[in-house]
Amino acid sequence: MAAGAVNVSLIVLLLAVVHAGDVARSQARIKEATKPEVLADIKASSNIIKLSNGLTIEILMPGKGEEAEAGDRVRVEYSQYMESCDASEPTCKLMLNQKVNSGTLDTKLGSGKLQPGLEQGIVGMKVGEKRTIHVPPELAFGDNPHPPFPAHSGFKYQLQLLSVCGPNDPFMKSLLCSLGFV
Repeated sequence: MAAGAVNVSLIVLLLAVVHAGDVARSQARIKEATKPEVLADIKASSNIIKLSNGLTIEILMPGKGEEAEAGDRVRVEYSQYMESCDASEPTCKLMLNQKVNSGTLDTKLGSGKLQPGLEQGIVGMKVGEKRTIHVPPELAFGDNPHPPFPAHSGFKYQLQLLSVCGPNDPFMKSLLCSLGFV
């Protein structure tokens, strides 16, 4: 839900509360409806989440399965696009806004093998969920070039979580997951 739609929803909610009659009761309902936690829930119902570290998550299709957490082994289908880079770098002009990678990732969340922003963007996904995440340079490779990507590169990822295997799953599921069958 866009910010404008949230504002319209809030206004409609407030008008309905006021129209309900009894001024004192209406004032109490308005006070309740405008509590910070209620407004936060309305904003959280939006499909776009912006984190204070610059990571942006857009939920394209909610999932219905297990939720990925740190320590879980996950399988994720992805497409990676270079979204920003230092224009003085020769490879920047060639790769900017281009799909630079795609495939399936099999990894353990929290292992340090992924860009921090990519890992943060996967945590909380449910199996079947599709997301687009925008990873700022600081949460990608930062000041360090990672050939073929120059330093200060930001990325966009299109993700779909295919499976989650937790550290406490039964032995057979863990075995099948580690072999890529789950």
